[in-house]
Amino acid sequence: MTWINLDEENALNPLQQLSVALRFYASASFQLDVGDMCGVSQATCCKVIHRVTAAICAKKMHLLHFPDSPEERRAATEGFYAISRFPGVIGAIDGSHVAIVNPGGPNALRWYGSAHDSRIFEESRLLEKFQRGEYHGILLGDPAYTCRTFMLTPVRIPVTAAERRYNRANRSTWGVIKRALGMWKKRFPCVAHLKCTLEHNMAIIVATVCLHNLARRRNDPLPEPDHDVPCENLPEPNQRPNTVEADLRGTTFRQRFILEHFNQKDNASVVFSGTGFAC
Repeated sequence: MTWINLDEENALNPLQQLSVALRFYASASFQLDVGDMCGVSQATCCKVIHRVTAAICAKKMHLLHFPDSPEERRAATEGFYAISRFPGVIGAIDGSHVAIVNPGGPNALRWYGSAHDSRIFEESRLLEKFQRGEYHGILLGDPAYTCRTFMLTPVRIPVTAAERRYNRANRSTWGVIKRALGMWKKRFPCVAHLKCTLEHNMAIIVATVCLHNLARRRNDPLPEPDHDVPCENLPEPNQRPNTVEADLRGTTFRQRFILEHFNQKDNASVVFSGTGFAC
């Protein structure tokens, strides 16, 4: 086997470097194993992965963003509506933990592995933008999130037929984000367990999400999901670690929304597969 070393700046051309990084992203192997497969040393493999990852992250504003323009928002709303005729939705929110090697020292991200997605959302810039009115539309969340005028969650104990129809449409539409997370992890098995430094781990996560969105734009075949998200089964009450009290305006808005949009029986479902990310 011929080994290539990165002592010289241009020892590997850009396409070769991209190939090494993609091999790492698309496998759950150690860098040493990836280096063996690509014919480069582990040190070279490490440098290449970090270099390519940084280059991809530099393009994240073009590949990873919330729908900003009227055209993007309209396309998002139409796509979500096509799933189960849930109107006004511009995004679905959920989170996924990625296993990493304990970096030691203080918790730089401030969130422990047990921190729920809803707690993180409460401190996010995305929430601030919705509160300031920068985004107009509805986010869908699971029961762990606080119901707000811009965040609609399922009714925990549905009583009326309209509430049950709303819950089915909410769960079916929100399931897009669960499928997106599953397909991202299946497309890039490296995120099953990252063994780099904390800084590089975060960059790899962002880079693979950007590549996932790019693959969708180019109509790259999607990996088969392991399972679909059931429409009927909502999370159990003990799965709700949210400590934020319910927003009365949110629950009032949700009730009006249900009466306006789900009081009829013709809210039939159609199939749509949305599998991308925004931030």
